[in-house]
Amino acid sequence: LNLAPLPVRLGLRRTSPSPASPTLPTLQSPSLSVQPLASQTSPTIHGNKAGPRTRTPDVNNASPSPSPINWTSTSSIARPASLGRVHRLAPETPSPHKTESPCSTTAPAARSSTASLNGTLGSVGGPVTPATPSLSEASLFEIYKYHCSKNMIKPNSGLLKVLPKTTGQYISEINMDYNYIGIKGIQPLLEILKINRHLRVLNLKDNNLENNEIKALVQVLMNTEDSTLTTLDLSNNPVSLAGGSALMELIQKKRSITECRLDGTLIQPKILEKIQDITRTNRAMQQSQTC
Repeated sequence: LNLAPLPVRLGLRRTSPSPASPTLPTLQSPSLSVQPLASQTSPTIHGNKAGPRTRTPDVNNASPSPSPINWTSTSSIARPASLGRVHRLAPETPSPHKTESPCSTTAPAARSSTASLNGTLGSVGGPVTPATPSLSEASLFEIYKYHCSKNMIKPNSGLLKVLPKTTGQYISEINMDYNYIGIKGIQPLLEILKINRHLRVLNLKDNNLENNEIKALVQVLMNTEDSTLTTLDLSNNPVSLAGGSALMELIQKKRSITECRLDGTLIQPKILEKIQDITRTNRAMQQSQTC
């Protein structure tokens, strides 16, 4: 037997060299420069021949060419050079012959106001205010209409019929029951009561008068020198404690009042009883004086 030697294979491992870490190339900022544009040429025509013509740039109107900027350094950037000549506009001076614009906002001079019997006319477009009548020359009719216009209310037609239109004449009885004159309507009436004399009867029944209106009425009646009022009717008005207390003070001061009607009001019964007691006392005093 021929025994041939077997080839021996060695387990050798092929080792590949470890890849080397790549090296990054060093980047450098490029150096940029901006060059001014060259002068443009345009063809010129001489007869039938065309030739080059050099266009001269306008120094005043041409945009200034920026200076080159150095980009080599990232920490500092060069600022451009001067941008050229700066043109400043001179302030406009008004012309002496300049005409005024029709849309001028200057307000025209106010016209002089003229007075009339019915009122005073203000400037153009202004409100018309009634003229104040002289108390010594105006009648009760005129004074009442004036205060109605001042308070922007319609005059009471029933009261206008009985108010005298002659200066120096007065009215002895005012009956305005069921007229509902209200808060504003009583204001012109109070002005009449301040001037009127020899008033004996005042009837304001069912006129929607509250405490403030009653207190204003009491204040006017207490300040008048006339002491002829005998009858006061304030029935069916929403008057409560404040108005009742004011009426009680009025009757105590004006001893001529012998009758005060307060039916249908909100005054407490105790106040009503005191008012009735005072009116009875006043009535007895008046009877004793007549005897």
